[in-house]
Amino acid sequence: MSTAAKIQERLRHHMPSIVALGLRGTALLAGFVITYFIGHKQGPAANGQYALVTQTAMFLSTAGLAGIDIAVVRHFPAALTRKMPIALSTFIKVSFLSIMLMVGIGLALWATGDVLWQPLVGHAVPKSALLVLSVLLIGRGGSRLFGAVLRSQHVFTLGQIVEVSIIPVAVALLLAAGMLHTPGQALWATAIASIAATVIGLLACLRYVGMRGETLSVPMKNLLHSSLPLWGVYMSINAVDWFTLTLAATYLNASGAGIYRVAVQAAGLMQVISISLYSIYPARISASFHAGDLAWTGRLTRSATRVSALCAAPIALVLLIFPERLLAIIGPEFIACAPVVRILVIGQLINTLIGPAGMTLAMSGNERLNLIISIGGTGLMFLAAPFATKYGGLEGLATSITTIMILRNVVSLFFVSRLLGLNVATGKVRPVKGGKPKVHTPPAGAAAE
Repeated sequence: MSTAAKIQERLRHHMPSIVALGLRGTALLAGFVITYFIGHKQGPAANGQYALVTQTAMFLSTAGLAGIDIAVVRHFPAALTRKMPIALSTFIKVSFLSIMLMVGIGLALWATGDVLWQPLVGHAVPKSALLVLSVLLIGRGGSRLFGAVLRSQHVFTLGQIVEVSIIPVAVALLLAAGMLHTPGQALWATAIASIAATVIGLLACLRYVGMRGETLSVPMKNLLHSSLPLWGVYMSINAVDWFTLTLAATYLNASGAGIYRVAVQAAGLMQVISISLYSIYPARISASFHAGDLAWTGRLTRSATRVSALCAAPIALVLLIFPERLLAIIGPEFIACAPVVRILVIGQLINTLIGPAGMTLAMSGNERLNLIISIGGTGLMFLAAPFATKYGGLEGLATSITTIMILRNVVSLFFVSRLLGLNVATGKVRPVKGGKPKVHTPPAGAAAE
């Protein structure tokens, strides 16, 4: 094979990852545009209010989905390996249950008044934002669910457009065009865009659903068996994002939350790489476990680690050296969070080099162990972060979160090596104690009809 052919083959192999990076990068850029127009023109407090509502909606949508979107990525790739569509009955049950769970959370918010509202957003956001929050959590949850279904069928580009691109790009364009002038208008635009993304995702998924012939039917019992442990993991992740923002608002008011949000977004230039790649690889890694090919799993985790490290290193260097210049673009009051950016970037770089240990653990069927690790890390965060914020400000908050995230990933790395004999960074597989890796395939109920 010629050099040109080898390059083309490598590009073809990595094209989904490259596209994912492009889409996530576009979404991140759109997020910066939103932050610029709100923060630059209306100040940190307005930016904090917008961030609190949108992050709370993301957290609640994760709660409402109950991990079903992640279980879809775990189970539905079997339709590809068996070359059959997803059963219409399974698709309807998954969609209906997910939407109803999110509607239930929205109704609970209305029924309980300040009982839930105050712990969620404190006094930084007026109660009048409850309606837009309710619409937003349903739209965000729906777009995540149908984006996950598309990714499970290896429709990575459209899946990510539905899940991560449509909403921020639409809002950024409206802000840039001067059509939105207040945080409330920006929030309603975000909510409407999320509903539009959900509808687009739903229509796109119908192509991979069948009524006749052999179809993949996954009983809800089996889906929930996987979804609940996976849900706990993602709840832990989203709880960190939401809780840290709420802590900043509690101890440092809405302006503090707005400043902290900008720091997280700046450091998010690093995180977008791992998120982009890990949105592609779970379905592939799940397929490799379905096929019983641990060597294939190793090649995938090695590829994810190397590509993410290669892309992350130059971005980390820029963010560590020049954060003040980036933050000054939004406004001089945001420069103060430059140390926070550096702390978050160092932590994310270390986690990138560790590799996708937690994801590999979950996709191998060890969801419960992965859940225990995540809950342990989140519990430690809930205990440590308030003290760190109270006595160390935003720098203390960032340090505590970074330390706990690194510790959690190191623990996941240890168990992947011990149970599977797999080094996620190098892709090497070694014999494990007992002679057989502890890989748990989905329950037998996932069958063809």
